[in-house]
Amino acid sequence: LSTLDKNILILSAGRGERLSPLTNFIPKPLLSLSIHESIVSRLISQLNSILGDQIINLNISHLATSFLTDITLLDKRKHIIFCWEPTLQGSLRTLQYLSQKSQSGFLIFHGDLVLDKEDIESFINKILLDDRKSYLACHTRSRSRARSYVIVKNSLVESFYEGGLVLGATDEQVFVNSGIYYFSKTDLNSFFNSKREFEVGSEITVHLLPFLTQNRKLHFFQWSGHRISIDSQSALEEARQSVSRGEFN
Repeated sequence: LSTLDKNILILSAGRGERLSPLTNFIPKPLLSLSIHESIVSRLISQLNSILGDQIINLNISHLATSFLTDITLLDKRKHIIFCWEPTLQGSLRTLQYLSQKSQSGFLIFHGDLVLDKEDIESFINKILLDDRKSYLACHTRSRSRARSYVIVKNSLVESFYEGGLVLGATDEQVFVNSGIYYFSKTDLNSFFNSKREFEVGSEITVHLLPFLTQNRKLHFFQWSGHRISIDSQSALEEARQSVSRGEFN
């Protein structure tokens, strides 16, 4: 488990526009799930429970100073490294910087997810069986509600689309990006040494995922449907109710 120490990144730099006006004053990962728990503090607690007190990186940009004073993170501050992004949603430059300082791969989560601890543990166990492979976690969703689309063949991601509703509004179940990744050190080196051009603010989904897919290096991991992505105020309310009822451990 020590191979993941300092090698976990939670993406927390987004604007969270779909939750405006709430996110005009509070970064989305810091929205409360309960009196004592925010979205990101809950994820950090789960990771610490599974892996022990390891260092976790958070990339931040929108209302960045809020993370430094947030009460739900106060008892976790000694285990957090904050990585400031000059532009919203940027992630590649931070990942490149962190990767250059490490000899291991990186486990990455979107910072707006409510997940079950057992699912996180299953994914980590898969990584630890062979940390030379990169993984994209996917779950199923009806095509009419999908904002990404993943085609899988022989346990490899064959094609990847993200950036709007998938064409063909039907109830057909398709694989979609779960917002959870593991990138091996070898694959990160291959990508960053390829001298591909990307600007400040570039995202993982725009550059790194297509690169690994094209080179047949991105493996598929099926996540359970037991997750909530906080992409709307109704999703936030659903997550609060689910957590209060103990539906996520």
